[in-house]
Amino acid sequence: MPALVLPVGSTAEANSDGKQQERWNVPTPHADTVQHLRAQLPVGFGYDGLPFCIEGIEHELTIWCWGTKADYVTVLVSPSGLTTGSEVSIRREPYTDACGR
Repeated sequence: MPALVLPVGSTAEANSDGKQQERWNVPTPHADTVQHLRAQLPVGFGYDGLPFCIEGIEHELTIWCWGTKADYVTVLVSPSGLTTGSEVSIRREPYTDACGR
């Protein structure tokens, strides 16, 4: 999601998974990170030609998904286990259970 702007001070993690996933350490707490990203995401609408699938919230884990079986995008926010900040993961790949399609 090239237009997505993470909070100031966010740093990318090394990625051994190629270009399919980006992982970021974000200095803001989980709730603030969710609010910051949700304001930028097309929640409830399509993205890059992909239909919106779900906004899932469980405890301190938030996920947004768009896609089909052939092309599926997820944005996941979770609390950091090491700091008071949070972690953001952005992934794009085929997914057999995408939106039930």
